[in-house]
Amino acid sequence: MYNLKIISSTVRPGRKGPLIARWIADLARQNDNFSVEVLDLGEINLPMMNERNHPSLKKYEHEHTKLWSAKIDEADAFIFVTAEYDYNYPAPLRNALEYLFHEWGYKAAAMVS
Repeated sequence: MYNLKIISSTVRPGRKGPLIARWIADLARQNDNFSVEVLDLGEINLPMMNERNHPSLKKYEHEHTKLWSAKIDEADAFIFVTAEYDYNYPAPLRNALEYLFHEWGYKAAAMVS
């Protein structure tokens, strides 16, 4: 069974990302090949990157980084549910991506926007 993480990347009040992420999760759960979990960046609430060491070293000091690392490391694939802000992706998504390095590698990914 593949471990699929669906990441909802918006954190603004009134956002629609979590609704879309849950809809995608319901569709993915119809396939018995996937274990599905929605990760909502609005609920995870990572602070702006505050680790002393480069993520490639995996020497995380903060508990929030260790928890985020464990969640991403266990995934086999990702679906990013993202809005478009000023012709770019949301800052919370960039922040969440940059917290880690090796955990993202060699995994399938898709975007819904």
